[in-house]
Amino acid sequence: RKAAALEVARELMDKAKLSANSTLDSFWLAVADDGRLAGVEKTDKKLVQLWHLKIEPIRAEAREHTMKLKEAFLAALEKDHTVTESSSWSKYKSKLESGRFEEEQEQEGGGL
Repeated sequence: RKAAALEVARELMDKAKLSANSTLDSFWLAVADDGRLAGVEKTDKKLVQLWHLKIEPIRAEAREHTMKLKEAFLAALEKDHTVTESSSWSKYKSKLESGRFEEEQEQEGGGL
């Protein structure tokens, strides 16, 4: 019975739209009312193990994506000759948000 409930939990994890910010608590709140999970507690070692097997690749992909964005941003920042020691983040941020940064980078042949 417990093995069947764990299999149901695995299926529910596969169907859930999990993100890198998803937690076992939030997942459990969403599925706890499912009667097929009877006999399994949120703190069950097997359930926690299933959760980690499912969520870790999602989080690793998110970390990798974040690192690529950071590297691209830093590379673009190095090419931006308008940045000086006296530049302020707030002015630069407004430049980024207005799209002027991307336009200038495209004109120079670079880009994020």
